[in-house]
Amino acid sequence: MEKTGETMEIKRIGWCDVYKGILIALVVIGHATGRFNPYIYQFHMAGFFFVSGYTCNTDRQDLFGELIKLTYRLIVPYIVLSLSGLWIFWIFDKVHILDMISTTQYPDRFQDAVTAFFVHGTVYCDWLGAMWFLPVLSGAGILFRILVRLSKNGPALLSASILLFLAAEEYSRSGAYINQWVLLAGIAQAFLTMGYCCRKMELKFSQNEVPADSWRILIKIALVGTVWYSMRMLGLRHTVDWPSRQFNGLIDLILPVCGIIMTVNTSKLFSRMKHVKNLFTYLGKNSMGIMCFHFMGFKTAYLILILLHRMQPVDLYRLVPGGTEIESYWPALTVMGIGFSLCLWKLLHKYSVTKFLIGGENASNVYRAVLRNC
Repeated sequence: MEKTGETMEIKRIGWCDVYKGILIALVVIGHATGRFNPYIYQFHMAGFFFVSGYTCNTDRQDLFGELIKLTYRLIVPYIVLSLSGLWIFWIFDKVHILDMISTTQYPDRFQDAVTAFFVHGTVYCDWLGAMWFLPVLSGAGILFRILVRLSKNGPALLSASILLFLAAEEYSRSGAYINQWVLLAGIAQAFLTMGYCCRKMELKFSQNEVPADSWRILIKIALVGTVWYSMRMLGLRHTVDWPSRQFNGLIDLILPVCGIIMTVNTSKLFSRMKHVKNLFTYLGKNSMGIMCFHFMGFKTAYLILILLHRMQPVDLYRLVPGGTEIESYWPALTVMGIGFSLCLWKLLHKYSVTKFLIGGENASNVYRAVLRNC
C-alpha cells in the first residue's frame, strides 16, 4: 500500500509475500514435527492475522463490498473444498478403507456429515484439518471492519479490539458454549487490528523513514529474540493451539508480538537475497493452497516411506507423525507437504470452473457482478 491523500491505496508489498511464505513453511513444519512447536505455536497463526490487517484497505470500499470479497475469497472455497472432502471420505468409508488412511470417524450417513458441517462447522475429513483458518479469518475480518467504522481514532480502535480479544479468550477458557468460529474470530481480530494500526503509523511517518541496512535488521532480530528467550526463561511461555481453543489470556496478546516482529524483519532481510526472496514469495502467494492441502502431501510422503520400508503400512492412518519414528523424516515431510499442495493448487487454478470455486478469480470482478445482479 501507499498513501494518497487520506486513503491507503493497495499496492503489493514485496516483503509481505516473503513473510507469508515464512509463516506457511512454519505451519507445515509445525505439523510435520512437534519439536519446534513451543516456539512456532506462539505466533504463527497470529502472524497470518497480523499481515491480513497490515495489507487491508478499509478506506475505499464500502462495507458491503468488503463482505462480498471476504465471502468469495474465503467462505466459498471453504464450503466447496469441505463438501468435496466429505463426499470423497464418504466414498472411502463405503469401500471400507477410510479407517486405514484417516483418523476420521465418519457418520453413518452422508447427509449427517453435511448437516454437522453447516450446523456445527464439523468437517469429517481430517485431510483438510487446517482449513479452520478460512472461516476464522473471514469472521475476524468482518469484526475488524465493524470496529474500524465504529472507532473514530486509533486508540479507540485498539481499546475496543483488545476488550473484544479478552472477552473472547475468557469465554474460550471458561468452557461456555459459543460457536467456536465466533470465539476464534473474536481472538483473531486483535491481530488484524494490530497490523492495520502498524501500517497506518508507517504511512504517517514514512516521509522521515530511513531504509534500514542488513546489519540493523539483524540487530533487531537478535534483540527481539533475546527478549523472547528471556520471557521463556521467566516462565512466560504458554502453549497456544487455535483449533483446540487452548489460550492463556492477555499473555497471548503479548508473546506473539515478538514472533511477529522477528518474522517481519527476517522477511525484510530475505527480500534482499534474490533466490531466497523468490522462493518465499512464491510460497507466500500460494499460502492458501499450502494451508488447505499439506496434510494430503504428508499422506503421499507416507506412501513413499512405506515403499522404502521406512514406515509400517498400519501407520498410514496418521494425520501427523508426532511422537513416532516417522517424525525423524520431518524435512522430507515438509517438502512433500508443500510440493503436493502447490501442484494441486496450480491444477485447480488451471480450469476456469475450479478456479472460480476456490476463490481464484479477481474478487473485485465478483463484487461488480453481484452489484449488476442486485
